[in-house]
Amino acid sequence: MSYITTENINTINAELSNYCNAACPMCSRFDFDLNLRKDVANNSHTTLSLIKEKVGDNVIKNLKMFYSCGTYGDGSMNPEALQIFEHIRKTNDKCDVELYTNGGARTPEFWNELGKIGITVRWHIDGLDDTNHLYRRKVKWDKLMANVKAFVEGARSNNKSSAVWNCFLFKHNQHQQEDIKKLARQLGFSGTSFFETTRWDDFDYDGTFRSVNSIKVDDYKIEKPNKKDMRVDKETIDFNKTEADDSNSDFATRKIECLSCTANHPDKKRANYEIYLMAKGWVTPCCWIGDPETHESQKILGDKKTINLNHSTLDEIFESEFFKRLQGGIYGTTPDDRLMACYSCCGIK
Repeated sequence: MSYITTENINTINAELSNYCNAACPMCSRFDFDLNLRKDVANNSHTTLSLIKEKVGDNVIKNLKMFYSCGTYGDGSMNPEALQIFEHIRKTNDKCDVELYTNGGARTPEFWNELGKIGITVRWHIDGLDDTNHLYRRKVKWDKLMANVKAFVEGARSNNKSSAVWNCFLFKHNQHQQEDIKKLARQLGFSGTSFFETTRWDDFDYDGTFRSVNSIKVDDYKIEKPNKKDMRVDKETIDFNKTEADDSNSDFATRKIECLSCTANHPDKKRANYEIYLMAKGWVTPCCWIGDPETHESQKILGDKKTINLNHSTLDEIFESEFFKRLQGGIYGTTPDDRLMACYSCCGIK
């Protein structure tokens, strides 16, 4: 029997859409030449009917959290986003509901209505009017600010709603932290968070980008901040690697304490029973595993329809070959099924 069932799921991360209005140069939507990966982007939305009929109210009622922090898209791009969040909130008034967004899509009217639902929106705004666009390409500052103000105004009617300003730090914006905090307070944000993106280790480039989404732009350079703030990954992660080498010599034996996949986490308060629902219908334990059609997890996939909610029920997915082999790789009972993503992200050194 699988470690996860429809009775114990407590967290769902739903990629509501793999469409995005922005063109951030480090995004996994693009290949190394910054061409849009059409196999994973701009082709799918999670539908309200899928949430209602295939996830189901019985699962939603037991959730502690429902959030949308997609791999390839921005959840606000889903044409049914408002209706989906309304349904989650009406079905479960106690769970945390969150959306991660660049904030540059849709209209102020959309954001005002979203604010009334009872949701935390984590706005990824990487600077101010003169710097945000350097990484959040194609996001217009004036439109972004209009959307923020509309959301905050709508949120005044629901004490479960709040706005949080998340900011990636680069060399070009790190000097603006105090000004960002000041503006955030003025606009009505409940808090600010500053991070250095971990994606420097995912790509091998010098930070210079020449085209994004087939739109030619002047060469510009993205550089790391001089001062390290918040989280810093010191180990390069190669998700395409499936065998140990000198730097990963304990690949088959390293203990993994996964917050999404493992029911036997030593800290019971930290153990999650989480699933990641992709816009194309795939269900995996977390977003780190990624799209099973393009990721290393193909090696344990089996029949791909068995983990797609458009073709299988949640119960069938949890009893699939994929989930069983994944669990064996985590616990070390079948080391050949271990994924580099699990080893790198959740392995105990």
